[in-house]
Amino acid sequence: MTSTILAAADLTVTGGNTAVSIISLVLGLAALGAGIFTAIDANKYSDQAHQAAGAPKMLWLIGAPIAGLIGCACCFILGLIMPGIWFGVYKKKVEAAQGGGFGAPGFGGPQPYGGPPAGGAPGAPGGFPPPAGGQGGFPPPPAGGSGGFPPPPPQ
Repeated sequence: MTSTILAAADLTVTGGNTAVSIISLVLGLAALGAGIFTAIDANKYSDQAHQAAGAPKMLWLIGAPIAGLIGCACCFILGLIMPGIWFGVYKKKVEAAQGGGFGAPGFGGPQPYGGPPAGGAPGAPGGFPPPAGGQGGFPPPPAGGSGGFPPPPPQ
């Protein structure tokens, strides 16, 4: 297979076989896109999940786009090796180590939305009763005042 760069140069300089040049250019750009997509997909998971799966995160963030560039410049099959390994083998391992979803470790994926239970929100478990003579530990308001703002200063 001719390289993508040489195919584009052949198309513009010599007016060579147009169909082969265009196909080679499209396949090379597809390999580059697959490498970039692999890096974006691998970035969704934590470093710890990648380490638990057996491959460091930087391998996928740097290696997959470089493999895509090699696939674009040389042979598109070389650019599809790392995306194939990521989606075929390591993504399942990383998802299992992450806990099924992307997000904070231990999150476990999105939770279904719902309101309070049918009987209402559950009460506080145990605790201390409110103090007598005030609300929430605050002193009671003064007996003679309005309980609002302090009086204005004398003039």
